[in-house]
Parts: sequence; C-alpha cells; structure tokens
Amino acid sequence: MTSRNGTLSIIIPAYNEESTIAAILDKVIRVDLGNLKKEIIVVNDHSSDHTREAVERYIKENPAADIKLMNHDKNRGKGTALQTGISQAGGDYLIVQDADF
Repeated sequence: MTSRNGTLSIIIPAYNEESTIAAILDKVIRVDLGNLKKEIIVVNDHSSDHTREAVERYIKENPAADIKLMNHDKNRGKGTALQTGISQAGGDYLIVQDADF
C-alpha cells in the first residue's frame, strides 16, 4: 500500500457565518487524511456579523491547527473569496468547503 504525502489546502469562503464557523472548523480538523496534512484558509468576505472575531478566537484556541484567515475590506462575493483563498494556498491538492455546511 502506497502512503500519500503532501498537503491539502481547504478553502472556506465565509460571509456572516458567525454561528457556524467554529463547528465547520471542528469538523474539518477532525477529518483523518492519513499522512496528508491540512492547510485551512478561511476567507472572510467582509461579514457584517462577528465572523472575523469568531475565526480569530478559534485560531487562538486551536494553535496546533494550520488555519489562515484572510479578510476582504469590502464584500466581493464568493467567487472572489475563492480566488483569494486559492492565491494563498500552498498545498498539493485543493478543495472548497462551504462555511454553512
């Protein structure tokens, strides 16, 4: 059996997801990918709620998780949020995970 190595970049575009973002991050972190590492990139698309603060708090409470937070200075839409995340991704593989499940 061949072992997989490398990193999976997980892009999570988020807009007004204060109530769900911690739960989705918990789920993403718990997924066992074997030898594949995870790089999580949350792109906050200028949420009008406390999504940014919720992610910042989550990062502080989970320092071992590789989570990057990118913040847009104005709402630009999901497509641009994805582009921002992809431009920051350093993994060998990439997937998108919606923040609202």
